[in-house]
Amino acid sequence: MAAWRLRFALVLLVLLGLATVIITNRLLVERFSETTRNRAELSLAVYSGNILGDLQRASVVPRLLSDDP
Repeated sequence: MAAWRLRFALVLLVLLGLATVIITNRLLVERFSETTRNRAELSLAVYSGNILGDLQRASVVPRLLSDDP
């Protein structure tokens, strides 16, 4: 009878450890994904601002060339 209790306790301990690893992994993956997403959105805002600034600066060139005799 004691062997069954020992096996049951061992299986329960293994299942508890497995559940802990799975739950912790999911939480860490969610947090990592959110952090990565926030960084990507910030980089996107910076890059798009740089591109718009460059386009606005370059938009003057055709006007200057068209006025130049």
